[in-house]
Amino acid sequence: RRAPSKAQRRNEVMQNVTGGTMRRNMGSDELSFSFEQTQYVVLENGGTLLLKVLASRVPNVQVQIRYSTRDGSAKAGSRYQATEGILKFSPSQTEATIEIPIIDDDVWQADEHFTCELSNLSVQSPGRPAMYQDAVPKLRVSVTKITVQNDDMPGTLGFDDAEVYGMEGETVLVGVNRTNGNAGFISCRYKTGGGTAVERKDYTPVQGTLQFKDKETHQVIKIPILKNLDYATEKEERLRVMLFEPSAGVQFENASHGIRSDPVCEVVIPASKSPLFMTRLKRSLNQDQMGRAWDLYVDQLAGAIYVNGSAEDQSQCGPTDWFFHVASLTFKIFFAIIPPAPLGGGWPCFCGALGMVGLVTAVVGDMA
Repeated sequence: RRAPSKAQRRNEVMQNVTGGTMRRNMGSDELSFSFEQTQYVVLENGGTLLLKVLASRVPNVQVQIRYSTRDGSAKAGSRYQATEGILKFSPSQTEATIEIPIIDDDVWQADEHFTCELSNLSVQSPGRPAMYQDAVPKLRVSVTKITVQNDDMPGTLGFDDAEVYGMEGETVLVGVNRTNGNAGFISCRYKTGGGTAVERKDYTPVQGTLQFKDKETHQVIKIPILKNLDYATEKEERLRVMLFEPSAGVQFENASHGIRSDPVCEVVIPASKSPLFMTRLKRSLNQDQMGRAWDLYVDQLAGAIYVNGSAEDQSQCGPTDWFFHVASLTFKIFFAIIPPAPLGGGWPCFCGALGMVGLVTAVVGDMA
């Protein structure tokens, strides 16, 4: 689904213009003045907004009403020009118009509103006929709300491709496109993570903010792929690049699925071309993940031997800590033998833990 064009946006605005329209009550002697609508919606490229003020009947007197604009979230000088003045109704006039210039720009902004108010109604014809002496003019709908909607599209961000290939020792360039509009300065954040590739062994992790200037439509994320001495024995590995936290008004388009969500691009580090049998066998294991798992293995064995898990904590232990440590040392060592979760997709850890739980249950059962 593509972002709406300016023409579509204009049609939507015109269809959504709402407001309680003031109805004249011609069968009543009451003389009142009101805005035609309680609220208006206008595109910022709409030029001059015309607000009608209606009389409930023919005044038969000359009436003056003061009008003025008042800032809301929309500020005068930025979204519209401040306007004030006096509306004059002749004795036979039943409507008058207020003109408010709307300011257009090339920068995306959220919808904002301001108000126009009527005040200080006064009768300027002292010689009124006797039949209107008791008809005191009133202000009914004296405030109307104007919402200014943006017509500049900041754009939709997405990756050039769903997959990018990169060789070890090179820097991969991942392109990000800005489509469906290029108005104003926009940004989004990016980061790498996930996949079978290991950070700081297969690639250097990167994160930051992509910034697009006004009219700029393309940016590049650079990801260094590290040279690995075991490249010949490694299988194909992948890492992910993600876009998130877009600036106001910006939408995301997922390059692989064509739907708006946080886009993801996969960087593929291909395997070597002609591995021997032993190389194929080694490839069945991720060498980098095994190295990280081995480091965790060493740490958990050391944590089982030291009181409270480390040499630093052991130096501050009291007699009670030492007592419980010695009492549970056998169990600590047995359970420290269980492989860490990152090894083998977690299966060795799962099976080892089940085996140890079964062994402890059997021992406790025999002792009982």
